[in-house]
Amino acid sequence: MLRPAMLMLSVMTLVLGGAAGPAHAEPTRTGPEADVVVVGQGDQEAFHLLIASDKDGYAWRTVASLSEPGVETDRWIGNVCVTGSGDRAVVVYAPRAWTNSPVLAERGGLTAVVDLHTGAVDKVPVRSSLAYFSPGCGAGEQAVITQSRGEDDSADGSAARTRLVTVDTTKGTTGKPVDVVGQITSAVPASGRIVAAAAGRLVAVHPDGRLDTLAKTASTPSRITPDQAGGVVYLDAAGERGEIRRVPVTSTPQRSMLLADGPLRSVDVRGGAHGSVQLTGSLTRRAALPPAVRVVDGTVPLATSSLGKVSVDVAPTVTEQLKTAPETTYTARVAGTDRTFQMTARPGERPSARIAEGSAPHPLSGLARTAGTAPRSLAVAAAGNDPVDADATCSIARNDPYTQVEQPTPRQVEWAADQAVVGNLTLTRDANWHQAHMSTSWSPQGLFPPLALSGGGRVPVQIFLGVMAQESNLWQASGHSLPGVPGNPLIGNYYGRDIYDKDASNDWDIDFAKADCGYGVTQITDGMRKAGHTRPNEVALSPTRQRAVAVDYATNIAAGLRILQDKWNQTRAAGIIHSNGDPQYLENWFFAVWAYNSGLHPQSEAAANNGAWGLGWLNNPVNPRYPVNRGFFGAAGADAANPGKWPYPEKVIGFAAYSIATADGPGFRAAWWTSNGNRDKAKPSIGTFCTMAGDHCDLAGQYTPNADDVKGEKAGPCSHINEFLQYDLKCWWHSAVTFNDCAGGACGHELLRFDSTYGEQPDGINSTPHCDKSGLPAGALVVDDVPASAAPIQTGQRPCGANFGPNAGSFAFTFAADSQGRYPSKVDTHQIGVGLGGHAWFTHTVAPYDLGGKLKVTGTWTFTNAYTGWARVLVHMPDVGAQTQQAAYTIGLGGGRVKTRYALQNTQHNEWKSLGVMQFAGTPTIALSNETWDGTGDDDIAWDAVAIQPLTAKPADFVVALGDSYTAGEGASDENNPDYYREANVDEGHVRNKCHRSKQSWPRKSVLADNTGESLGTRADRFDNTLDFQFHACSIAETFNLNPRHSNDDGQPIQNALGKWSGGQWGEVSQIDKGYLDENTTLVMLSIGGNDARFKDVILECLALAGLKACQDAHLSGESDPLSVSVPRSVNGPVKDSITQTLREIRKRAPNAKIMLMGYPKLFENNGQCVIGIGTDEAPWLNQMSTDIVAPMMKGVADGLRAGGFPVYFADPTIYFAGQAICGSPETIHGIRSDVNESFHPKLAGTTHYADAANATLRQMGL
Repeated sequence: MLRPAMLMLSVMTLVLGGAAGPAHAEPTRTGPEADVVVVGQGDQEAFHLLIASDKDGYAWRTVASLSEPGVETDRWIGNVCVTGSGDRAVVVYAPRAWTNSPVLAERGGLTAVVDLHTGAVDKVPVRSSLAYFSPGCGAGEQAVITQSRGEDDSADGSAARTRLVTVDTTKGTTGKPVDVVGQITSAVPASGRIVAAAAGRLVAVHPDGRLDTLAKTASTPSRITPDQAGGVVYLDAAGERGEIRRVPVTSTPQRSMLLADGPLRSVDVRGGAHGSVQLTGSLTRRAALPPAVRVVDGTVPLATSSLGKVSVDVAPTVTEQLKTAPETTYTARVAGTDRTFQMTARPGERPSARIAEGSAPHPLSGLARTAGTAPRSLAVAAAGNDPVDADATCSIARNDPYTQVEQPTPRQVEWAADQAVVGNLTLTRDANWHQAHMSTSWSPQGLFPPLALSGGGRVPVQIFLGVMAQESNLWQASGHSLPGVPGNPLIGNYYGRDIYDKDASNDWDIDFAKADCGYGVTQITDGMRKAGHTRPNEVALSPTRQRAVAVDYATNIAAGLRILQDKWNQTRAAGIIHSNGDPQYLENWFFAVWAYNSGLHPQSEAAANNGAWGLGWLNNPVNPRYPVNRGFFGAAGADAANPGKWPYPEKVIGFAAYSIATADGPGFRAAWWTSNGNRDKAKPSIGTFCTMAGDHCDLAGQYTPNADDVKGEKAGPCSHINEFLQYDLKCWWHSAVTFNDCAGGACGHELLRFDSTYGEQPDGINSTPHCDKSGLPAGALVVDDVPASAAPIQTGQRPCGANFGPNAGSFAFTFAADSQGRYPSKVDTHQIGVGLGGHAWFTHTVAPYDLGGKLKVTGTWTFTNAYTGWARVLVHMPDVGAQTQQAAYTIGLGGGRVKTRYALQNTQHNEWKSLGVMQFAGTPTIALSNETWDGTGDDDIAWDAVAIQPLTAKPADFVVALGDSYTAGEGASDENNPDYYREANVDEGHVRNKCHRSKQSWPRKSVLADNTGESLGTRADRFDNTLDFQFHACSIAETFNLNPRHSNDDGQPIQNALGKWSGGQWGEVSQIDKGYLDENTTLVMLSIGGNDARFKDVILECLALAGLKACQDAHLSGESDPLSVSVPRSVNGPVKDSITQTLREIRKRAPNAKIMLMGYPKLFENNGQCVIGIGTDEAPWLNQMSTDIVAPMMKGVADGLRAGGFPVYFADPTIYFAGQAICGSPETIHGIRSDVNESFHPKLAGTTHYADAANATLRQMGL
């Protein structure tokens, strides 16, 4: 019969119990004809590389997720370029905060090569600038990485230098570095050479660093893009117009050809496949375009596709600054038309099979080093079980349970900033406010009184808020904590980095040896080191001030305001003033903000700086590290994800103008201008700070450097001379200027939201802790993860008295050490104020023996008193910080006996989970490590609390339910799936589970003869003393998903009769490997075999694929015979043998258990006429397969094993569904559902029929 095409699409994901297909997306190689879009998208977990192809309907998939173990950030950022073949991407990635540090911004980025087809990640041992132009790809398979060292961060005052490193992406190798004196940008490989930008010219770079001029330019060129004809196309700024030009790469200077031009901020150049070049924006063509160059119509987009068929931009509805996997909608425009369509991307969806490679340590991160070269940053700890680093340089430790910091809401930060700027942040904090453990009460602006501004006035609050948005994302606590949730203090670069010195051998490395100790929302660094560990000329703050800065957002804001006020006074005293210098206007703070980030080189130290003084070159808007055609920061949705394109002052003004988006909504009220045009002028033009008077910079000039350390350099725009009258390439701004007319009313104004009548704003409400014994059985003994003396933070929104009784034991960590006795395992261990008693620990899962095991963390709960007898073991799952689906708890029973039980932690709410009832004879212990079989450094694993429930006797019933979707309860839930356990119905990017275990499944509805008044589920939920019930069935399961893989004596998987090796699914270990079958088990219930018989494929044939044939006459892939022959043959052959094998494996581990093997009902009534796509001759055949083929086979397996001494019983549900299958009345089995996973599965009433069948069989079994 004819099958509608739409029907085929709706059932393509149908399987026996869940979504079809693997968890990983492995597309075929797209080939040169495919049109591909590649974008980078960062969140708190990783920098994600997303790809969409026209061959896949431009559906996004996640190729790679790049991050580093133990590195905390509010957002990973990065730059991406794609090689000429389109096969590989070169990525530079880093934490967002690194753009605030001159050293890290210029050469701190980590480099990786990603195979866009397989997702393979090769982390290349070279650091990179975070500027927009690095990496730079050519028309072939090479790329150039740019590293910079500016005068601002040169310890010896020497001139700027640039290092260029060529990467062969096919091999993952690097060429010999090329060092160039001076600043070189936008370097790319072209025609066998490196082509780059210098001031006023396009240059080719010799291997010894000498430069040849290819073409003179009006400014420093940018967007250099090699083409397939041996030339490069680039953007040149001619005033406020952007000229797109082309020049061949030859050995002699050439005259460039003007291809097109337009407004500078509205034109751009992009590379395409195989050396093609795409011109975008509001262009006017000025010449015939070369064959490899084409125009992509429309505004300048975020990205263009490899063949230029579509351009992609972020839709205005994008949600920025979410913790993980923010869903982003991209708008794609079809080239040459006005047609658009939307592409929604969520990092982690459809991940490549090699996604884990992105979180492996980078060769230069320190963690990947070999024995004998351990990073200096990881100080030897006093003990391997103390989460606190006793030898840390910073004054206030992380992972100290007695120092928890509550994350403020953005509203609280705005309130405190509003009060601080008017001198009203004077509220009194009690000595133990929020468990601060201070010796006395204090006031934020009592400890840090505001400074008077030179010339009068005060700070406009949006400037201050913009600084905090850029510095910390408005966070006082670690980014793992949502507003209202306590955690570690936010500490910038706690484990440190080397400061660049005169040793040239380490100029190109970042070594985490010296901590910045930047605390809280304003990232206070000065004075925050321990006494005796300060930097030269630094004076440690008093312990009271240090602790207040770390734990109290308001005090931190008071301290940060003083720094900003001081920078105003410094720049004003130096005569570096904008417009009329009135502090009420935002633009007048441009110089103070510039100094806040990179400091002011005072005129008094000019001699030490070769006569230069003022504001450093790094943040000068004319610095060619920033694209000349950049817009106003914050005006476009993707700007916050690409902060390296703007200097620090422009980012602060941008945040002031547009605010910051947070998980709680807008971060603060934005500033206002009298018109949009005036607001746009708050971004200074490119050449504003390039004048002879201001910094000896002349855009049109050519000055030949002749100081000793820059001799031989080509002419450029910097005319600064040292005390010997030599040009030395130092242009530091030190003059007054006007780029917006504040006196004329054109500048920005603050909006003070909270005046002095407002009190402190309420704390956030996220992740309410579990603070009592609710959910615990009576008499349970609890051991928490911290001592009772480490009290939780209590607020009106978050009351938590930890009322769960005395701590019945203690908790301790064991941290793995490296060969040098250091503890890298501590770096990625965190505390967070969630779970029982408002405190839990978490880290990320790693594979066993990964990196020699030095990232392993084990937490052990030890009960104080010995116990002899039976007891139920329970573990508390917190609502956040727990994601792993392979938490392996090892329970010490006494006398050296242990049991290991696996649990899913991703319950998404506070919940006690039973690991089963066990017999103890000694001191109970429970241990959990972060090593899991699927460990990639991505999933959270938590240590919260544990408990044991002493029992008076051994329970009569130990029941374990295993199997596929019919046992799991797929489809047995009301609308919106409220009956599925949350941990078995989750899709959070890299954490996915569709086992769909339902509270309304038939095993939970079944009853045993010793208590027919209560179902097993009801008894289990109340922790019945006479029952231990464990439920681990999972949708899509085949026999190999039950078979043991890791728990076999030889540690090896086994193979079933269908040739499939044992293993788990949806991130879980196999059902037998979970460890719940043992000598105490009395009953095992399961259904299995339907998926082994390829039921999904059979249904798809019948619904859609068979075309005009009856499906029984069609052929399954790999079969030479029609379904009418191949299905019975398979069922009575390898399927039967595989079921038999699985039942024998169950018997090995549960030798005292009876086993019930549940069958499947017939699916259709009335010849299936109500199901579109099922023919009246096909439904009877499908029913016959169930009743006449599958059921007799399963009964035969059970009867045969029972005859051999294995107590296996077959339960046939067929008669209980009589007249009520699909198309019946009432219908108790789903037909085709909008949630296709539930199609062809029992409804709620259907699982009741199943339970009736189970109960009848249980009575026959004597149970």
